[in-house]
Amino acid sequence: MAGSLKRTHSQFPRIKTYDVEVYTLDQFGTHKDPAAHTAAICGSFGYDAFIVQRSEKIAALSAIAALGKNTSWGTHIESRNVLFLPP
Repeated sequence: MAGSLKRTHSQFPRIKTYDVEVYTLDQFGTHKDPAAHTAAICGSFGYDAFIVQRSEKIAALSAIAALGKNTSWGTHIESRNVLFLPP
């Protein structure tokens, strides 16, 4: 079994496709406290949260908290888009 976002995998002749819903944190109105909302999603669904930056996964909760503000502008964090993954 393998996964691919490109819907191809050279080792497997059969492919199953699953539709999933994708949301941004902004769709939840989280501008006031994005760290709290990220933590709530992790707690509710048992996910781990990451920021992906230049092929590196960064723990989102600590990164967002370390920003100390509601923006990543002027910091080493390029984006606050969060990827939630099951542990």
